[in-house]
Amino acid sequence: MKSLLLSLTLTLTVSAFSQSVITRKIFAFETLVRNSKTIQISKQTQDEGFSYILIAENETSKDYVSCKWKTEISINELALFAKMLKELNVGDSYESNLFDLDVKKSKIKVKFKKTKCISDHKVFYFQESCKRSLHFVIYEKQIEGIVKELDPMFIKDPIAVK
Repeated sequence: MKSLLLSLTLTLTVSAFSQSVITRKIFAFETLVRNSKTIQISKQTQDEGFSYILIAENETSKDYVSCKWKTEISINELALFAKMLKELNVGDSYESNLFDLDVKKSKIKVKFKKTKCISDHKVFYFQESCKRSLHFVIYEKQIEGIVKELDPMFIKDPIAVK
């Protein structure tokens, strides 16, 4: 009887203190360059709060090693990213704490700062850990689709104005 009561108490305690994290994919797209990357934006809900997660992974080939990146993005940063994708013209560039955008001809070079590869692989002859930051190219024909997916999110989740 005591062992049953102890196991029941332990099970209830563990389930009461465990935190549930729910990650829901919002949308994903692939870059159209030789070293193709899959970029996914997800909404992560934990207890009462939520955040957005950018997850990226490139294809493995004989020329490239597979890397993975994961970074947390606030709703304001995501809204700024979508706004800048819409508003930048050829020759423009934009820098923020999270990302850099540079428009050349019909493509935008995107570089996310403060990201590094989270795959556990080694590079170079001295077997150093991979520290590549996330950067990719978006073509003009992809921008409209990305913005179309991002814009409705800001209607559902209003942005706090400072």
